[in-house]
Amino acid sequence: MGRITLAAQLDGAEPGARRRLEEYITAVGAGVRTQCRVTHTTMPWLRATQRDVENRGELTCSKSKGAYLRRPYSTPEAEAVPIPLRARL
Repeated sequence: MGRITLAAQLDGAEPGARRRLEEYITAVGAGVRTQCRVTHTTMPWLRATQRDVENRGELTCSKSKGAYLRRPYSTPEAEAVPIPLRARL
């Protein structure tokens, strides 16, 4: 088959950060029928923002946005998306 990668970042200095991360992983993995492999990496904020998304070890500058939806957009939500992006939904 293939693989799906989910990257999550949060401020580890915040109280309860590790607990919140574990709860998030549990919620996203609910209903997944295969075993998930979870790895944790801790790094300074700026380095994390420049990290190569393909994990080649290079520092890069890029902007990206991801969303992991548990349900499709509702009609009002989809209508709020700018028209050039609607074709991708």
